[in-house]
Amino acid sequence: TEGSSLAFTARDMKKPMPFKLPPTFNRKFTAADCVHRRPSRLDYGFWWVELSWPWDNVSDGDIIASELLEAMLGIWDYMKNSGDMPESETWALDWFGYLPCKREARRIKGMYVQTQNDIVPQPTSFPDAVCHSGWSIDLHDPQGINDPERPPNTDQYVPYIYGTPLRCFVSADASNMMMAGRLASFTHVAFGSQRVMATCCVHGQGTGTAAAYAALHGVTPQDVCKDPGAVWSIQQQLLRDDQFIPGQINQDPRDKALTATVTASSEQDNGPAKAVVSGQTRAVYGKGGCMSSQCLPGTNRWISNGLPATITLMFKEAVNSVGQVVLDC
Repeated sequence: TEGSSLAFTARDMKKPMPFKLPPTFNRKFTAADCVHRRPSRLDYGFWWVELSWPWDNVSDGDIIASELLEAMLGIWDYMKNSGDMPESETWALDWFGYLPCKREARRIKGMYVQTQNDIVPQPTSFPDAVCHSGWSIDLHDPQGINDPERPPNTDQYVPYIYGTPLRCFVSADASNMMMAGRLASFTHVAFGSQRVMATCCVHGQGTGTAAAYAALHGVTPQDVCKDPGAVWSIQQQLLRDDQFIPGQINQDPRDKALTATVTASSEQDNGPAKAVVSGQTRAVYGKGGCMSSQCLPGTNRWISNGLPATITLMFKEAVNSVGQVVLDC
């Protein structure tokens, strides 16, 4: 499994700040230990102060925490006292963690287990996608800082933003269980792309919206996944709440703006006024974005020639009741 890390913060005290390892800590690092893990900054560090094997991330958390604390202080001792970083002379630790930041532990087996084959070389198009990701497949050495001869991680480039199906967040066995983020249903390799914080946040939004739908309608999450109409309703609500989902555009019949004719005081060729009702709120077409089959071309936004600027939505019929006005800027 990928390891856990301890972080620290430090500040420049503008005067010499000597550092000596506590007597019970005796781990020392040299330049040879830092060939693949070079301290690159003084104010914050370091994700690569990381350990997993030979311990168990679930049951051996206290052992890993102690080992990481010794390693982290050993790295700081190297920075302060080796002579390789003289700029550290006036810097001092002002905080460090003790509870390790855990990358990987248990995951549920969902109705679908996403694999790296759903991500590269081209992403799978999921009709029940509820969120997106695009991080590289970032796999860490389980021995971490105890394996100085190897790089701390390997990255496989992910060429496209890709979708994650709702079924990954719904247990295959327990009818009332959903799990998002690092607990969701991915293989170890796919997890390397799915585990980062911003991605976990959109996992939570997709899962929470689906859970609310299931509770409102008195059905199980598994039933929701099997109902295309329910999935579509959840996707439309997510888009309304500014989630981006590859392959999905706003078709919500409650959105009166979609029926309007749009004009503006000025517009640019790559940002026409009508783009505000394209149904997509992200510019993800082209290199580094989505596959062309999973998104609309263009910027999907209005770009004026300057300020002040106005935009007008004209309706063929009177709009008698407006529950909410949303402007995505």
